[in-house]
Amino acid sequence: MTFLPYEMEPNSNHQHCVVCSPTAPGSLALVFTAHPDGSVTTDFFPDEAVQGYTGQVHGGIIASLLDAAMTHVLFQRGVEAVTAELKVRYVKPVQLKNSLRVAAWEPETSRRIFELYGEIRQAGKVVAWAEGKFMKRPAARP
Repeated sequence: MTFLPYEMEPNSNHQHCVVCSPTAPGSLALVFTAHPDGSVTTDFFPDEAVQGYTGQVHGGIIASLLDAAMTHVLFQRGVEAVTAELKVRYVKPVQLKNSLRVAAWEPETSRRIFELYGEIRQAGKVVAWAEGKFMKRPAARP
């Protein structure tokens, strides 16, 4: 069986996300593409709205992009989880007005903790990467 990349539908419990909601005010409205190997990617063109220092993407935005990408790896498997730990390494300043490729994947799984990796590339070079640990989100109570 061959699996083709597909654009993921927004998770109904995640509809107010500042990174991926198509309708939340101020959201970046990013659409993640799921790939056959279990990874996800999205492209993002940062402008002044996400600026920290002049001409550079704010570090909190970079961390949010990586966190969201890793969350979408789990969404494509039907898992809702929350971030337990996030380690971000900023390799180079991320420039505004230059397209970014955000990617994430899951190399290993355990029963309770999901360990994921993500990276951001600009002009083909890794400019930031992250390791994250996620815990299953408890079911909502009525």
